Amino acid sequence: MKKIRMKLLGLLTAAFILFGGMTGLTAALAEDTTQEAPVQEEYREDSEEAGDEDTGAYSEFSAEGGMGVFNAANETYVRESGRDEDGLEEDEYLSYYVNLKNTGAEDCGDLPAYFRVDGGKEIPLDDLSLEAGKETQYHISLADMAGLTPGLHEIEVFVNDDQVFTDRFYVARDWDEIMRDPTADQIAAVSSEGRSPYIVYYPQFGKTAELSDYSIDFSVDDAPKGTYLATINTELDVSSLTSQGLSLTENYGTFSNFYCGIQRWLDGRSGIIMSVWDILGKDAQGNSFTIQATPIYTDEKAEIQSHTPQTNGEGSFQQFTVEYPWEARHPYRMTLQTGKNEETGNATLTMQMCDLKTNEWKKLITWDLGYQSKGIGTKYLAGFLENYDTASNGEVRTANFSNIRGRSASSGEWQGVDTVRFTVNNSQDAFNYIGSYRFGADDSSFYAITSGVSGLCEPSASGTVLTVRNTAEDSPY
Repeated sequence: MKKIRMKLLGLLTAAFILFGGMTGLTAALAEDTTQEAPVQEEYREDSEEAGDEDTGAYSEFSAEGGMGVFNAANETYVRESGRDEDGLEEDEYLSYYVNLKNTGAEDCGDLPAYFRVDGGKEIPLDDLSLEAGKETQYHISLADMAGLTPGLHEIEVFVNDDQVFTDRFYVARDWDEIMRDPTADQIAAVSSEGRSPYIVYYPQFGKTAELSDYSIDFSVDDAPKGTYLATINTELDVSSLTSQGLSLTENYGTFSNFYCGIQRWLDGRSGIIMSVWDILGKDAQGNSFTIQATPIYTDEKAEIQSHTPQTNGEGSFQQFTVEYPWEARHPYRMTLQTGKNEETGNATLTMQMCDLKTNEWKKLITWDLGYQSKGIGTKYLAGFLENYDTASNGEVRTANFSNIRGRSASSGEWQGVDTVRFTVNNSQDAFNYIGSYRFGADDSSFYAITSGVSGLCEPSASGTVLTVRNTAEDSPY
């Protein structure tokens, strides 16, 4: 597990530190990389309006930003940092920096400057004086970084009331404060003994029965081989079938289940998976039938496989997999959207992925479900963090998720989820789960951590209900 030596509590209190005359640091033009998501028309209109705002170059300045390592004693830049910076010294910390360059033909002097983080209050900087062609650097001070909760943040820099830079950056959670890191010997000692604890989370949608859309923001800081973070696992409404007098048969304990999420495969590649279970049953005459979901749009690199109880032991279902280069310590959004296939009249189900740092959307697959449906059921709606390979059970797995929301299929209104119930080892009879785990919440996100090594922390109680104060309630598109 990576070490981040910072406390992530409280609110922003200090200001940016300004360094003048930086050399050897390249300043580049900031560009708006926002792309619209392939969604319904009303959402595309919103996306286009947002995309009209110019957040890139200005007449006198250009800028670029990123994460760097800074010295805590004198707040000086030490070196560039990757997302997975390791080996920080005791007097070092990670911080977000902005390199600002005067691209005009004239020197500028005593221009008022300030910044905002996450749309908050204006935090003033020293007045900016910069010769033509020269550049300088701002960075978030140690006190400011200590005030940022884990997760995605947005930074805006203003000079003379013009926004000269905007970007998003990610702050990792200090997992060592939640659970001790296992040693290499401890990990090796439990290898292949079983699976690490299986964490399940249940977003609470209250009285809303079905959703037309579902969205969740997430990130994983530690994801060894054999990791599966399911963003949703639930049933679809099948009342259009039962209302015809059709009798449905359970298929691996469910009538109309699907799940999807991200995985780290055993060969080390990163991918996305989605499985839709077949609908099994009998008509009024006792004739058996099977309804299988059919892909009507899919990523060109994806694989579609049809599974049976004989090939997998988990019932019969249709499965989509595609390699997708998701990264640790990087925020994403996954959405599920129901619709209608005008050619067949059947319900459709579309999965999309958004890189929240770049706002780049990726449509992955659309299924024709083979029947009409009111939408995504909320009664059993859940997600989970799983170790599906015993060889890596001692390794640490972590997940953060936030801004869970759904659009009511009946009212069309978006509803944010601020309460989640956690359980552990739901399938205790089927698998040998061993090890340590915890789950929790802060102001805006829920989290879970697990390892197959026992005794690393005091475990959370299964059935714990947690609440966050901040969650999005608007359209995620």
